[in-house]
Amino acid sequence: MKSPFKKLLVPPHLEYLALDNQLVIQETSLQAQRFGDPPAEVLQGNDVRIPFPDSLEQKRF
Repeated sequence: MKSPFKKLLVPPHLEYLALDNQLVIQETSLQAQRFGDPPAEVLQGNDVRIPFPDSLEQKRF
C-alpha cells in the first residue's frame, strides 16, 4: 500500500495490518498501533499474535 495513491486507496478512517503467511507484520497503517495490546508491539517484523492474541486465538471445545 505504500504508493503515491495511498490516500486515495485507504480512507483515513481505515486502519490495517499486512501479514505474511507466518503471521509476521509486514506493514501497518499509521494508527494501527492503537488497537494492539500493548500498542508498542504493533511493529513491522513482529508476530501479530503478540499484540492481538484474542484475534487469532483458536478455541477448543
